[in-house]
Amino acid sequence: MTFGKGLGCQGAAVLGSVELKEYLVNFARSFIFSTGLSPHSVATIFIAYQQLEIEKETREKLRQNIVFFNQQKNLLGLKPMFVHSKSPIHSAIVPGNENVKKLTQELQDKGFDVQAILSPIVPEGQERLRFCIHSYNSQEEINQVLELVRDFVF
Repeated sequence: MTFGKGLGCQGAAVLGSVELKEYLVNFARSFIFSTGLSPHSVATIFIAYQQLEIEKETREKLRQNIVFFNQQKNLLGLKPMFVHSKSPIHSAIVPGNENVKKLTQELQDKGFDVQAILSPIVPEGQERLRFCIHSYNSQEEINQVLELVRDFVF
């Protein structure tokens, strides 16, 4: 399990059986000791997990927003252009750097912080918009941004 983006830290942990632990201790000792987390990182991870437990309502609201986003994109006929995702990160394929830049600018002008992912970062023809859904987004905001995408595409 990683402690990067989701927890705002760095590092990772391997979870497994007693046999796996014994194997790693005996055959990956140099790796274990050369990559050990700093006390600051351990404290950050500990606090992040405590916060996750406290913020159950926020996580539930985020989950509801993800479900709503997926429902709305289907209702608006946008499903074919989106990469399947049940996470807070969604990508809509908008082929061509100029096309995706133009749509990104239009959405940003309307107050939506949607980012363009351009080639050569992604293969040519697979340029995309990146949507990051948050717990604080309203259903109205989600619907509005998707309607703007629909209007641009159709």
